[in-house]
Amino acid sequence: MRRARARTDRALAMPDEVVESLAEGLLLLDPTGHVVQANPVAARLLGESHPDDLRGRDAVDVFDATIGSDGRPLDAEENPLRACLTKGIAIMHKLVGVRQDGAATVWVDVRMTPVRTRLSAAAADPACAMVDGIVVVITQPNADDGTVAALRDRDHQLSVAQRMARLPMWRWNTSSGAVEWLDGAGRGIGISGESKGMGDYLDGIHPDDRQGHDAMLQALLTGHLRHGEVDLRYRWEDGWRHWHLWAESVVDSGGQVTELWGTTQEVTARREAEAAVRRLAMTDSLTELANRAQVLERIGTALVECPKPLEVGLVVLDIDRFSHVNDRFGPSAGDLLLIEIGRRLARLGGSHRTPGRLGADQFALVLERATATQASELAELAFTELSRPYQLTGVDEEVHVTVSVGSALSMRSVAHSTSELFRQAEIAVSFGQSGGGGRVVHFDEVLRSQVLSRLDMEGRLRAALGAGSVFPLYQPVITLGAHASQDRITSCEALARMDSLGTMIPPSDFVGVAEESGLIVDLDLAVFAKAVRQVLGQPSTAGLGLATNFSPLSLQNPGLVDRVAAVLDDAGLTGRALRVEITEGCLAEPTPQLLAHLRGLRDLGAQIGLDGFGTGYSALGYLSRFDLDFMKIDRSFVTNVCTDRRAKAVVRAVIDLAHAHDLTVVAEGIETSEQLEALRDMQCDMAQGFLLGRPMTIAALTEAASGSR
Repeated sequence: MRRARARTDRALAMPDEVVESLAEGLLLLDPTGHVVQANPVAARLLGESHPDDLRGRDAVDVFDATIGSDGRPLDAEENPLRACLTKGIAIMHKLVGVRQDGAATVWVDVRMTPVRTRLSAAAADPACAMVDGIVVVITQPNADDGTVAALRDRDHQLSVAQRMARLPMWRWNTSSGAVEWLDGAGRGIGISGESKGMGDYLDGIHPDDRQGHDAMLQALLTGHLRHGEVDLRYRWEDGWRHWHLWAESVVDSGGQVTELWGTTQEVTARREAEAAVRRLAMTDSLTELANRAQVLERIGTALVECPKPLEVGLVVLDIDRFSHVNDRFGPSAGDLLLIEIGRRLARLGGSHRTPGRLGADQFALVLERATATQASELAELAFTELSRPYQLTGVDEEVHVTVSVGSALSMRSVAHSTSELFRQAEIAVSFGQSGGGGRVVHFDEVLRSQVLSRLDMEGRLRAALGAGSVFPLYQPVITLGAHASQDRITSCEALARMDSLGTMIPPSDFVGVAEESGLIVDLDLAVFAKAVRQVLGQPSTAGLGLATNFSPLSLQNPGLVDRVAAVLDDAGLTGRALRVEITEGCLAEPTPQLLAHLRGLRDLGAQIGLDGFGTGYSALGYLSRFDLDFMKIDRSFVTNVCTDRRAKAVVRAVIDLAHAHDLTVVAEGIETSEQLEALRDMQCDMAQGFLLGRPMTIAALTEAASGSR
């Protein structure tokens, strides 16, 4: 210990005659903070009679007796010497007041510089050295009261601003490596109760933030940037904290950067609050999955960052007929189902996979880097997982749902965008749903070709509707007599056709497109309006009934009944000769809107009948549950009525049951005389099919009807 003190004393010692001749006050301190040497100016300014009164004293106590610029005694945190001793921080300027016996307070400017000995010749960082002592220089500002007052006011304002804003200020000397904390507290980044050099400071920065931090410092040091700021995370005793660093460079007369000045502000609470807000804004509150905004953001980021040859994949999942769950078990059960679906999808997440809820009953999985095989396999796996039965709290039975899944893979070679990838995945889902749902569809070149074809057909359909090129053809409906000679054409069915650029387009090519595009309502009403004028509004066809089809979408359209009534009013007709055919699917899922429309059509005088009985949702219960007037037996039963004993028995039973409910029975799809006679024997009321007449123009229908009378 004695040898160490001797080494320090020798390192800091100066000739007495030199020290005493200085115009500024000087103190030399050992590493423990005790005064080794002092000159008369320092003694006078610190209120002592002789330099010997200071030698051997603990300098911390000397400066604890001083007052700050606000006129109050300095507390332990503000004592500049404490920061210099405990943390090795240089204090370039600190204005303090010294109370002297029997005299006014003397204001002095204090500078403190640690004296360091490098640990090795290889130690490049001046801060990474041993503190052998401290040199304290004390000067007295101009005695003019205004000057001192201005200095006190400036120092006080700075101190108050720092405390209120909690912004420690620092200054870094680029040549010596000395860092000075201007508030004397050393509360900034990298200062946590012990001396830290620049190397320690840099090591504490989060690796992901180091590049941005170093780039800013380099730009400041080279003069390319006058001032800059950066956010970074810094290692602390309790984990990573967030800091905002602001810095400005100072140059000498030659334009060389000599110092960096700056502030540090801890913003951990703010960043955590911002992160919490972002989580709320980017997370679905019910399932806690990523919401639509976050899914879109992940796709956009992945399209930029995904390494080749990998691609970005998107799997979109729609719960088929989700409304049935709410209708049957209640909305609470529906929410529980969505939550469980979210949990199952979350288990499929992981590295570079983000599950999300797009809204209502639609979900997604983003594959931020994947091969085509991986995207396809994930789509199949998600389909399997979501198709398993669900056990929901408060529901006594297993809940079963089907899922339509569509997947798409980015093609960045053709500048694939987020919106394009999304559109392709949703197109794949739509194709799956159009086939009844419950399947997986992958968007590929074949599907792309089909999409382009459908888009072309949609454009042609819009043009035809606008040009009035959509029109009806009519298939005769025969009322059967006891003998063929008594058969008469008493009605017809209006069937939609489209003329596009001189080409006749069959309904199989455009009706599905009309339903998907929403044009089906306009199509149904356009055909209906022309049929009313041609059949019901002409004397030549007086007495003929008109059967017309309205799709499920049309029957849900809020203005359907009013538009039908307007067509009839324009023709000066009632709806008594009108026969409206609806599909079994409408009655399987009857909404209040649909039932109201059926009542409205009946109020106009129309008869309501079930088209294609025996397909899809076939149920004999419809005959008694709904107020129907007629029923059409599907062609699939008629085709085998003469060759299949069981089919014949079914048709007979259906006819008998319909008659028991006072329904008129129409058989469609009759192509042979044997089928016609078999149906006649079963007391079928009406028939239509190619045997009795193919779809024809109104002129041909008029001629055929007059010939059958």
